[in-house]
Amino acid sequence: MIQHKNYQYEVFFQPLVKQTIQAFDSSKETAAVATADPRSVAGTVYAIAKISSRINNNNDRRSRRGKNRFLLNVENEEGLWNVLEKNIIDHIIATTAKDDNNNTAIFIQKQFSPQDCANILWSFAKLGRKSDRLFDVMTDQLLSLATKGRGSVAADDDASIIGEESFNSQDIAKIVWSYAKVDHHNDSSSSSSKKKKLLFDALSQIAIQEIKTFNSKELANMLWAYAKVGYSSTSSAKKLFDVASELIILQSGQFRNSQTIANTMWAYAKIIGDHSSSLSSYHPRVFDVLSKAAIKQIHTFNSQALANIVWACTKVGHNSPELFDAVSREAAKKINGFSSQSLANMIWAYAKVIPIEGHSANLKKQLFDAAAQSAIQRIDTFKPQELSNMLWSYVKSGHSAPELFDAAALQSTRSLKKVKYSPQTISNMVWAYAKAGHSAPELFDSISQVAIKQMNVFNSQTISNTVWAYTKSGHSAPDLFDAASQYAIEKVDTFTSQNLANTVWAYATVEHSAPDLFDAVSQSAIKRDLLKSFNSQAISNTVWAYTKAGHRAPELFDAASQSAIEQIDGFNPQAISNTVWAYTKAGHAAPELFDAVIESKASKSHQSKLLPLNHYNGERTKIFTS
Repeated sequence: MIQHKNYQYEVFFQPLVKQTIQAFDSSKETAAVATADPRSVAGTVYAIAKISSRINNNNDRRSRRGKNRFLLNVENEEGLWNVLEKNIIDHIIATTAKDDNNNTAIFIQKQFSPQDCANILWSFAKLGRKSDRLFDVMTDQLLSLATKGRGSVAADDDASIIGEESFNSQDIAKIVWSYAKVDHHNDSSSSSSKKKKLLFDALSQIAIQEIKTFNSKELANMLWAYAKVGYSSTSSAKKLFDVASELIILQSGQFRNSQTIANTMWAYAKIIGDHSSSLSSYHPRVFDVLSKAAIKQIHTFNSQALANIVWACTKVGHNSPELFDAVSREAAKKINGFSSQSLANMIWAYAKVIPIEGHSANLKKQLFDAAAQSAIQRIDTFKPQELSNMLWSYVKSGHSAPELFDAAALQSTRSLKKVKYSPQTISNMVWAYAKAGHSAPELFDSISQVAIKQMNVFNSQTISNTVWAYTKSGHSAPDLFDAASQYAIEKVDTFTSQNLANTVWAYATVEHSAPDLFDAVSQSAIKRDLLKSFNSQAISNTVWAYTKAGHRAPELFDAASQSAIEQIDGFNPQAISNTVWAYTKAGHAAPELFDAVIESKASKSHQSKLLPLNHYNGERTKIFTS
């Protein structure tokens, strides 16, 4: 029945639903003894899921063509799945028991096989039916089967040999894919999550032994699942990705499906990004072969797959200009098919990749122009983080998109009243506008009000970026700066050298008095011996800020002087000019620093106007202006 693709399943689906309910609903007199034949239960579930999935796909095609959808009887279908779910759970409970050590033991012969379990879980996941109870009892049974019942005891003489039916590649791929698809119990502290992790670990060990039996689709789905649920850090999972790498390299010709290629690349990028120590010598070669495979099949990739492959390459630092060119061409054609998230992810990937020149740069420009226009048309579909990432990416790429920034400002100003923006989203957004030099006063006013209320959850990076952005934009926000100062003092020991420098620079530039903050910054920098890690720009900005604010910090200036001397040739003319001005204006003696400035490369090579300044040892020294 399932084999005939053109068969009109809709004609008999509703009668099938009713008959199945009658057969499996134990509350009805017509019900069969479902637990007597687990294979019939699993087969029924799988068949109905396949039919229902096909009807859903047909409905999607009808909608795209402007035709009427086939209307399912939602009440009947819901009743069907409730009956099947109860039947499955009752069967598993009836065929399992716990021994003295609380291990699960199969104790009657008619149990669900690994294939039955895989088909049942796949069916529920495919239709988006999340049932924690069903997946929990399945986890117990699968654990017993996967570990061959170690530590458990069969309860009668007719019991089958536990683990007699082995897991094949398709079973493993379906099972782990199903758990990942429904996002079942990803709370690592729950007992169910711990059992699921044990199951994934057991299945990974089986998969390693059977790795050569996996086809490309099964391999991709399995790796995607391990990366999706976050269980890729265990030793067995790491080994699984390594042995899978060898297979992919050896059988690269099998990777001809766009979804398979995209899922595999995404999975490796996810585990390498989350666990950089997981990188093995095989992984770069995996990206080489998959990138080449993707280029050959690029016209078959949908928008999501296109976004995923460039995101994956960028995430692991894989440089493939040919692939990015191919994606640029294809993505520009399919730009309106991208979801807001996939569009943001793709643009982010291009922004992070190494600078593109020549023909590739022209393709990238065309893609960015098309993406901006597409985003403007559906700006209200973007989540705050997606929009923030888009803006960041355009700034990072140096690609001007004023109309996009205008549309984003208007949309964000509206949505700030309805949707909660995270500190990261807020700081990234104002940073983007400041960096682009794009004025958005209404947005900045709205963000200021929201940020003040959330400032207690801002971290050092988001505080620093936010006050820097308001200063850079020339947008006055005294209440925001007051709130930021209070929480910056509390978290000052978590600020990096760059954070500290940017923060005091911002307060000094807008002339916002914050003596307690300046004291805290100075004390923290000295206590943590942080001046050694300040680069030339950070040193220059910091001493300039203290002098501009009229805030004395002799210990800070001494430490900054020593750090500046050690890296004096890294100072550009502007940094040297600002530094010398700060020490001179503050009246802080630093003769060794001034000697180093005179001998610096920047001083010797600078041909601009020279400014005479008095050296503290009484000699006359000329320091250049910018």
